[in-house]
Amino acid sequence: MPHQLRRIIAINIRNPNGGLPSGRIAELDPRGGVLAVGDNGVGKTTFLRLMPIFYGATPTQVLKGTGRSSMITYTLPDPSSAVAYEYERESATDLRTVVMHARAGEEAPQFHIIHGGYQETYFYDENNQYVGRDEFKARVEAMGVEVTRRLSLHQYRAVILNERLSTKEGIELRRLAALHSLGPRALYNLDQISAAMANERINFRDLQNIVLERVSDAHTVGVKPTNVRELKQNKESVSRWMEARAHLADILKRKPDAQRIKERVARIKGLHLELCSLHVAVKSALGQANIEHEQLLAQHKDHTNRFKEQDDAIQESIRGLVNTKEQADSAFQAKRAMVASAVDRQTHFERIDVPTMAVLDDTEADLQAQKASKESERDTLTKAAGDITRKRDERKGIIEQGASTQIADIDARSQQSLRDSMVSLKALNQAQEDALLALATPARLAEIAADRVKIGIAEGEVRQKLQNPVATAQTRADRKAADEDATRWADELTKAQREVNKTRDGHDTARRATDQSLAQLRLLEQEAQDLTGHMEQLQASLTPEAGSLLEFIRGGDPSMWANTAKLLEPALLARTDLYPTLAPDALDGVSTDGSVTVGPVSIRVQELDVPAWFDMQEVRDALERKQAQANQVADALKQATETARKLGAQAKQAETAYEGAKAHESLTQAALDSARQKKGRLDKVVLEEERAFKESATAERSTLQERSRSLDAEEKRISQGIEAARQAIRDDFKAQRDRQDQADQNAELRFKTEKQAVQSRKDDDLARLQDDYERSLAGMGLDPRRVSDLETAIQKLGAQLDSIARNRHEVSAWREFCREQLPSLESDKLERDRLEQRARDVGKQLQGERERSDALAAQVKQTLDDIDRSIEVRKREAQRLEDLLTHGLKDFLDHVPAHLHVDWSVPDLENSIKSRRSAMETEADELQKDNRSLRNELVKHPGGPADWLDHKERDLPDRQILLPHQYLCAQAEVLCDWFEPMESGPYIDQLNKEMQGFFSLAGEFVRVLDLFERRVQTFNSDLSKALSATKRFERFRDLSVTVSSSVSQLDYIKVLRQMQDKGNRNPMAYRSVMRTEQDLPSDGDAVLVRTFRDILQNDGGFKINLNEQVKLECTLYENGQRRTISNEEEFRSVSSNGNSALITAMFLMGFVQMIRGDSPVRLTWVTDEVSRFDPKNLGAFLQTLDQHKIDVISACPSIDPALARFFPRLSIFEGNGAIYTTEQQFAGATHGQD
Repeated sequence: MPHQLRRIIAINIRNPNGGLPSGRIAELDPRGGVLAVGDNGVGKTTFLRLMPIFYGATPTQVLKGTGRSSMITYTLPDPSSAVAYEYERESATDLRTVVMHARAGEEAPQFHIIHGGYQETYFYDENNQYVGRDEFKARVEAMGVEVTRRLSLHQYRAVILNERLSTKEGIELRRLAALHSLGPRALYNLDQISAAMANERINFRDLQNIVLERVSDAHTVGVKPTNVRELKQNKESVSRWMEARAHLADILKRKPDAQRIKERVARIKGLHLELCSLHVAVKSALGQANIEHEQLLAQHKDHTNRFKEQDDAIQESIRGLVNTKEQADSAFQAKRAMVASAVDRQTHFERIDVPTMAVLDDTEADLQAQKASKESERDTLTKAAGDITRKRDERKGIIEQGASTQIADIDARSQQSLRDSMVSLKALNQAQEDALLALATPARLAEIAADRVKIGIAEGEVRQKLQNPVATAQTRADRKAADEDATRWADELTKAQREVNKTRDGHDTARRATDQSLAQLRLLEQEAQDLTGHMEQLQASLTPEAGSLLEFIRGGDPSMWANTAKLLEPALLARTDLYPTLAPDALDGVSTDGSVTVGPVSIRVQELDVPAWFDMQEVRDALERKQAQANQVADALKQATETARKLGAQAKQAETAYEGAKAHESLTQAALDSARQKKGRLDKVVLEEERAFKESATAERSTLQERSRSLDAEEKRISQGIEAARQAIRDDFKAQRDRQDQADQNAELRFKTEKQAVQSRKDDDLARLQDDYERSLAGMGLDPRRVSDLETAIQKLGAQLDSIARNRHEVSAWREFCREQLPSLESDKLERDRLEQRARDVGKQLQGERERSDALAAQVKQTLDDIDRSIEVRKREAQRLEDLLTHGLKDFLDHVPAHLHVDWSVPDLENSIKSRRSAMETEADELQKDNRSLRNELVKHPGGPADWLDHKERDLPDRQILLPHQYLCAQAEVLCDWFEPMESGPYIDQLNKEMQGFFSLAGEFVRVLDLFERRVQTFNSDLSKALSATKRFERFRDLSVTVSSSVSQLDYIKVLRQMQDKGNRNPMAYRSVMRTEQDLPSDGDAVLVRTFRDILQNDGGFKINLNEQVKLECTLYENGQRRTISNEEEFRSVSSNGNSALITAMFLMGFVQMIRGDSPVRLTWVTDEVSRFDPKNLGAFLQTLDQHKIDVISACPSIDPALARFFPRLSIFEGNGAIYTTEQQFAGATHGQD
């Protein structure tokens, strides 16, 4: 029978005993069925496992469930070890031989296909030595036999099963398949079924895996089937997209804030330019202040010199008057002292009664003579008394001497007291004179007189002021300057307005050019977008959907389909449920007569044109034209983008110039307003000063009148005060003199009393002495009374003489005074008064000069103080201006027009600078807050805007070369630039692309799942058809198999399908770089992406194990009962007498029918351990498989006649590797041969 395996030959394979190469060649003929018999361990199973390798099964598939991992190197231990499979193709003479060796150093086979039947001489040489795998091909070719190159397992499978690989080697393998394939048509997945047939421990899960492998790989040739579908998407990247989208949405919501920031930046720049202009104004004002300061210093020096000359003349006059006054005072003091001394002496002489003393002095000689006469008479009387008298005289002398001493002491003290009194009286008189002199006419009276003169002059001036009131010269000059400034600034404002209009026109022109450029850019972008859409449509027509008929045709050789394409309905090309395969007689090329066979009809199509969809040359040409056009548009777009950028930069420059002009206009307007306000203020000041001038004159006149009256009253008060003071001085000194006189009288009385007491004691002593003497004289007969009278007279005369002696100097002095001073005393007093008046006159002159000096000093002081104040004011102004330059304005050095300054006062400048600095600081603070807020929004999440901002900020100028507010403005402009479509557009476009990527990924995954589900449905339909055409076992009936998928019931498939629909409605396309916030993915898209993120696993994406989504269910009637098998437990619960094996066989036969179809290939089924079947089931099993052109090879340890009778051939395996085969004929064993 053609298309079947004839025999399998083992050449020097592993010997079960010892594990070494057997050195034998053993063969087994599987045709008609064979039972392999032999003890356990003799190699039956190992030999039978070589059978599925012929159908392309992998060693892993064969060893599945056995616990072993090595088959090829185990079975083929030597390089010369080989297995040969001889099979028929079209006829018994059309033979091929597959030779399998072990790949050197690998657990993998390699194959050669010999164009011819098996010959032992292929495997050993002339020396009867086995040929190794490396020399085998050369050996066969040397024998003149055609042999293929060395093939790997998947290459061999493509050839033996006639599979159509889509790899580069597919063409060569199809050529080999045309020569060496087992059947005339492809037998996809037969390797899986053959491996499953050989699996002695197949279970329900294995059947499910067969279904899955068949479904998974039914549409793709040469690709290893897989039961896992995976959507690879990093969950974190989706979260980042959501964050980025929310971030961009939040940022774009801040566009009004950006506009406010731009306006604030414009205000700050305007304030900056105004401050720069004020810097010029301050420098000009500083220069003017310095000039005025120098002028004031020169004026101060000039006034100082002039005042010094005048003061020197006055001081010279004062020095002359001082000398004259000193001389006058000296003469007056000398004369006054002389007169005072004379008056004092006269007073003293009058007080001690000097004339009386002089009269007494003139009688001194007479008194001395009287005393001598009295003493002579006494001596005569007392001479007789002798000792008595002598003793009395001694005693009397002692008494008198003691009294005299005491009286002398008293007199001395009295004289000293008198002298002290004279000195004190003289001092009091001098003090009185000094006090009265000091109370000479006060200088204030002279001042009052001068003030009256001044008041008179002032009253005349006041009358003139009342008649002609005027403002101050400075105010009038200031008003005139203000008029000129107002006129000048009005002209400047006109110029500034013209400049603003000019720069505004330039800015509008630049903006229009920019808008036109952007419009052109949008047109180009739209054109590029349209071209891209057309190109995508064209490309989509060139790229058919996976699994479609068009994809199958495009995957093959175009020459093979050239004629067939002329008859295909174009509507069928896009369908994916047709599952096309190559017909067994498909040719690699065009038929010679240009005809195509359709069913039983052969149609000549040579005259027909190849349809356009076949080679799509028109589409390709159109695509090339569109691509060239797209390249041109891209170049134009690039050029337009660059032009837009340049025009944008020019627009910014124009905007800067416009802002500068507006700042100039604002400052000029402010200057004009200031000048007009200043002029208005000065007009009011002039009126106010005139009114105040008149009021001041009126008040001044009243003040002068009041002052005059006040001076009169003051003069009267001063005169009365002087007189009262003089009288008070006189009264005071009189009281002092009175007290001095009273003290002198008291002292004189005291001395007198003391003298009287001394005299009284003396008299008492003398009286007692006299009494004693008289008694003594009486006793002697003398007259004591006469002696006493003489004593008394002598004492009296002695006292008078003593008084004359004591006062002789006073008398002499008095007589000298009367002779020398008293005659000229009155004239001296007159001279004294004259000298006093002269001293006073000189004093008045000196006082006048000093007052003049003081007035000059006051005038100088006032004038110089005014100049000093002006100097200090200018100095302070200069310092304040310098401070403004060095602190407030030191950094505002930008260029402004030279005339752009304002001639304001320093306070106005300070206020203007302060207000602008304050406004700038306020604006800068607010800008900093706005910048920080907007920047925080931009950098809230990493990447995207944050990276853009970081790149832009690195391009900013160094912070050290800009002012803080300038750097803030630069930062703000960068932040505002983000909202320009040229900047934010690419990031928004990237978001849309990423979202479309998510949608495309989800859509592709859904398409894969849909395709899988359709394949499951198609497979279920095909399997049901195959099973309905399969012969039944009598042990059970109505076997049906249902294969279903639960993919559509996955909880997240709805989300993925929504994403697929979104992607289909909004396919990925070229995106313009010009974006607005409306171009962001919508909230609905964001919600859908968030839901997509939520269904992703933590490690990213998710996997679907299709083994878990496919449900396999078998139903049958056994012993009249309906049984359902949907899991391993139910599968094992079926009767253990072989029913499960029959069910498995039935299932596999359905697969075989699906794979083989109407192909004439006869297969070999390996069933190990046939003892699992009872005899009846085994017979039914073998008969049914034979009816389906399937030979069975089974094995058992020993020959059981009940089982062996069903096999036409027995092969006995020996322990040395030999195989002995016998044939037998039993009744009913007709299934063995056709």
